[in-house]
Amino acid sequence: MLGWYSSGQKNFGANWRYIDLLTILQATAQALQPRNYLEIGVRRGRSLAVVAAAAPACDLFGFDLWMQDYAGMPNPGPDFVRCELQKFNHRGQLALISGDSHQTVPDFFQQHPGAEFDLITVDGDHSEAGARLDLETVIPHLSIG
Repeated sequence: MLGWYSSGQKNFGANWRYIDLLTILQATAQALQPRNYLEIGVRRGRSLAVVAAAAPACDLFGFDLWMQDYAGMPNPGPDFVRCELQKFNHRGQLALISGDSHQTVPDFFQQHPGAEFDLITVDGDHSEAGARLDLETVIPHLSIG
């Protein structure tokens, strides 16, 4: 991704105004310096890596089904994500939880009722009902401010 961004800046100059989820996460994590981050829909761990690079001490909690060949692309699993995060000198806690977020995330909060997160990304179930359910589950655990 860094190569792709560099290529865009090279081709279009400093005024290139491209933005996506990763650039938003990078800017937010750099400014906020979150203590903890929750993500639904980890896949290859790019979003986790962006947060880890901007806030290396941040505790990361990722939830994913780890479905092989999701959307026709490889989904190499949690061991791959752990290896990727090591490249960014991540020092915080890392928890990668496998399973359907509609079950695993509520279970997590039942086991950790006081858990709050400074930053949350929901990018798992892309159906309207599924995304709404995930959002309704995590929003009460988003830290104020």
